[in-house]
Amino acid sequence: MQKFTPAVLAILLASVFISLAFDEVVPEHCTKDTFCNPFKCCRPPLLLDNEIVSECLAKHNQTHPKLPECMSECLVNRTGIYEDSQDIDDKLALKVFKDNVAAKSIWTPVIVSATKECLAKAKKEAPKVEQQVEKLRAEFPKRHICSPMAGMIMECVHTTVYKNCPASLFNTTNPKCMQIKNFMSKCPPSLVFVRQESQEKDKKVKQ
Repeated sequence: MQKFTPAVLAILLASVFISLAFDEVVPEHCTKDTFCNPFKCCRPPLLLDNEIVSECLAKHNQTHPKLPECMSECLVNRTGIYEDSQDIDDKLALKVFKDNVAAKSIWTPVIVSATKECLAKAKKEAPKVEQQVEKLRAEFPKRHICSPMAGMIMECVHTTVYKNCPASLFNTTNPKCMQIKNFMSKCPPSLVFVRQESQEKDKKVKQ
C-alpha cells in the first residue's frame, strides 16, 4: 500500500494543478522560480486516510492532457465530501480533513479555516466549472469527465493549509524556505509542488 506521504501529496497537488491549468492564466514571473523541498520548510499533517488515497492512486495514476484528473474525484467521492459530483457536504468535509489531527492541535484552526475558505470558493466557481464540464462532454462524448471541482477542493485545502503553516513550525532560518513563503503570497501555491516534483525527476534522471 502506498501511504499518503509528503511525496505523494506533492504528486497529487502537481497533478491537480496541471489539470486545472487549462483555465488559469499564470503570470510569467511565477513560472521561473525553482524551490527546495517545501516539506523541509513546513510539514503539515496528512489530511486524508491512507487506504483511500492508496486506492485512488492505484485506480487513477494516468491523466489525459485535455481532461481533468480523476484522482481527486475518487478521493472526494470515497470520503463523501462531494458524493457523485453533486452537492458539497460542508460538515463532512470539515470532519474528514481534521479527523487526522488532535482536537487541540495547533493545526486544527488552520485546517478549519482553509476548509471553509476553499468550500466557499468552490461553490462560487461551480457554475463556471459546470460550463467547462459541459464543453468537455461535448468534445469527448464517450469519456467520463471527472469533476474539476474535486481537484479545486483538494488543491485549495492542502495548499492553503501549507501556506498558513503556523509561524512556530515554519523554518524561517532557511532563505530558501522564505523564498517559498514569499512566492506563495504572489503566485499559485501549487506551483511550489509542481516545480519541486520537476526537480526530483531531474535528479533521478541524472543519477
